[in-house]
Amino acid sequence: MTAAVAQSDTNGRLALVRTRLAHDRTMLAWIRTATSLITFGFGVHQVFRILPGSGPTGLRETAPFAFGTMMVGMGLVALILAALENRTATAALTDSFPPAAGFPSPSRSYARLLGILIFALGVTALIVMHLGT
Repeated sequence: MTAAVAQSDTNGRLALVRTRLAHDRTMLAWIRTATSLITFGFGVHQVFRILPGSGPTGLRETAPFAFGTMMVGMGLVALILAALENRTATAALTDSFPPAAGFPSPSRSYARLLGILIFALGVTALIVMHLGT
């Protein structure tokens, strides 16, 4: 009976670790999407800023800027939503499997730290876009 309890305890711990890693993978997928939105928006803005274009002057100057700004903004919103989702999921795991009951406490998520750094990059891109125009 003791071996069965030990096996059950080990399975529970491994399930907790797997679930935590799944939440981190989800966070990384959000970060990948947000990074794509930010870099694409910044790239569109910069390409149309330096290339001479044809068409109405007002549209040529404002459309790429507005589109790029929206893409970067969507990337930043995606990062905020990802951080909130990750935080909620981690809190639910901690509540379901408390460290006081012998389960390992969740460690700091490096995925969340990466999300913060990418968010700072996105804010910097917005600042550069607005100052450069």
